[in-house]
Amino acid sequence: YDNAGTDTNEFIEIGCNQEVNITGYKLVLYNGSGGIQYNTASLSGLCSPLTNFVVQNYNSKIQNGESDGIALVNESNEVVEFISYEGYLEAVDGPAIGMTSVDIRVSENSEVSADESLQLVGKGCKRSDFTWLSTPAPSSAGDVNNNQKISCVQGEVWINELHYDNAGTDRNEFIEIGCNQEVNITGYKLVLYNGSG
Repeated sequence: YDNAGTDTNEFIEIGCNQEVNITGYKLVLYNGSGGIQYNTASLSGLCSPLTNFVVQNYNSKIQNGESDGIALVNESNEVVEFISYEGYLEAVDGPAIGMTSVDIRVSENSEVSADESLQLVGKGCKRSDFTWLSTPAPSSAGDVNNNQKISCVQGEVWINELHYDNAGTDRNEFIEIGCNQEVNITGYKLVLYNGSG
């Protein structure tokens, strides 16, 4: 949002940990002076951590602070995330009305290169696994950031429920396998162990 000379290459990148259709999502920019919205961009397309992060470009429209904010809003007009730079603000209108932004505690200034940006780094799956790099870094718009690895447990399975004893003759004995997504468990085994020896 800020760089040496005339502000150029301004953008906001949307990341994800799996394929997400963000058609209907919006980026709402907030002015830290008064907490009102000043720009709304409608998003569309497929966000994918493997092939494509969605980038919304701006032509010198993102304010340089202080305390200016960005709200990511889903297709149901619910705020997914509300962040700010150079301080925090409380929104007084728009989808984030009544909400206080989360200050990312890193900023740009008039000495930053137009080819640099503010980025999340770290390794993990959820947004909370990543932190904002303390200084601007070479831009990676449209791709995973430098020093960022999105790694989610895929196809995790576990023993979810079982029955082994009841009144009278044991019956309806079973072991249930749970999962967090569709998983082909062909080749998996359930091995029963005797606790006596």
